[in-house]
Formats: sequence, C-alpha cells, structure tokens
Amino acid sequence: MNILLTGSEGQLGKSIIATLPKNINIIQTNKKNLDICNSKQLNFFFEKYKPKFVINAAAYTDVENSEKNKKLAFNVNSEGPKNLAHFSNVFKSILVHFSTDYVFDGKKDKPYLESDITNPISVYGKSKLLGEKNIIDSCSKYLIIRLAWLYSPYNNSNFLNSMIDLSKKRNTINIVNDQMSIPTSSIVLSKNLWQIINQIQLNIDNFNSNTYHFSQYGKIISFYDYAKFIFDYMSAKKLKVPVINPISSQNYTNNIIRPLFSALNNDKLLNNYKLNIENWQDSMRNIIDYRLRDY
Repeated sequence: MNILLTGSEGQLGKSIIATLPKNINIIQTNKKNLDICNSKQLNFFFEKYKPKFVINAAAYTDVENSEKNKKLAFNVNSEGPKNLAHFSNVFKSILVHFSTDYVFDGKKDKPYLESDITNPISVYGKSKLLGEKNIIDSCSKYLIIRLAWLYSPYNNSNFLNSMIDLSKKRNTINIVNDQMSIPTSSIVLSKNLWQIINQIQLNIDNFNSNTYHFSQYGKIISFYDYAKFIFDYMSAKKLKVPVINPISSQNYTNNIIRPLFSALNNDKLLNNYKLNIENWQDSMRNIIDYRLRDY
C-alpha cells in the first residue's frame, strides 16, 4: 500500500516516519520536492504513486508570523489542503489532514467538542479553519484531526524543546499561566494514526469522512504548569533549571492571538476507533529523557 506523506521534515512528519509499520510504502515529500500549492507537482506524485492514503503534515505553523505573512499562511494552510483534496478525489485516495485547537476562540471552560462553534482569533487559526472547509467541500474521503500543543523530540521550536534549551541559557523565565490545554506528543499521535489507518483498511467499505479531536489523557494545564513539570523532572535528575515566574498573557503581549482555553475532547474519536492513548505525563517524561541524552 502506497501512502503519500507531505511535510516529512516537520516534527509531525518525522514522528509519522519514526513509527512507520513495516508493511507500508511511504512516499516522503517536503517543501523542497513537493509544494502542495503547486498543482503540477501534486499531479506528478499522485499519477506516479496512486496513493491509497495521503497524510498532510505540511503546514505553516508560526502563529505570530502568520499575522505578518497572511498570504503565506493562507496559501499553505488553506489552498494547499484544497489542492490535496482535489487530487485525492481524482485518484480515489483518503486524505488525512491535521488541524488545530486554534480554530476555537478559547472562551469555553471545558474541553471542546467537534460540534462546538469555531471562531478563530488569529490569522493562523483562520487559515487552518478555511483549510478544513476546503477539504470538506472538495473531498469525498477525508479525516480531519485537530490537535493542541503538539511537541516532539525533533523540533526545537516546540514548547518542550524550547524550555530544555532555555534552561542552559537563562536563570529566570517568565511563562504565561492563563493559557490552558493538554500537551500532545507527536509520537503518541503517530502511533495511533497508524492504528486508525489500519482499522480503516480492515473495514474500508464502511469508511465515513469525519472531523475528530485527538488529545491525551491527563489534567488540563497552563504553559506555566507545563514548564514546571519539565523543570521539576529535570531538577529531580540533578540538572540545572531556571526559576520560572507566572505572568498573564496580557503582560506578555498586547495582541492576544492564542485561545486562553483550548483543551480538546477526544470521546468521538475513541467511540469510532480502538486506540491506545497514553497519559501526557508519561509520554512527556519519555521525550524529556530522549532529549536529555545530549544535555
């Protein structure tokens, strides 16, 4: 079975490759050899490989710079998925696309359901929501999976890796304490993605397109709690850690473009697929250990 993967060099793409089952032929592409906004390039890959599944891990994820680079954000996050949806239809592929908790405005106080009203407050969130709509309007077979606070051992720009790197350079760090969600390991996500794809394959005649939320078990936390968890774990290993000071988002920036609450409810996904989702604390300790090998 051929599977076309876009965004193979991002943290999610690398995690998908790292957890790859043996019986799957994955065609790895990145922005150097496949621009998802380029129809000619897409047609070449679809025509050559005729993938059964297309996994879109390509995205413009820089939330702050999306405010300045609106055209780029919408091209990659909205037009790219629209193109993938078109070719997935033509070649009868199932498109798996990843979206974000940032499609919500953060005004809720309990985990978001897939049925909750979307109302993004950032360019990034708006571009990702339009990408979802473009897929739903254009593709007959798709899975949209929304994620929150993704982290991995592979990308230094995610929060966990940033904290570990800053611990080497800073004695004190200010961390916002009023943005709440649940961290998501891209490794745990990827392992479960392969379980989902396998279950679809086994019952493909009954496949239904849908939008889902993926989140791990464990308490909802703030970024301050997140940093404290990392540094408490490092401190227990006798490693140098900075002092962290809790601050409000308003003291951090005048332009609030991240939802203050964005935890996701995964009941719908678990009702439709049998998955093994770990508690976020356990998977985070594993990835911190991995990162600390070269500390």
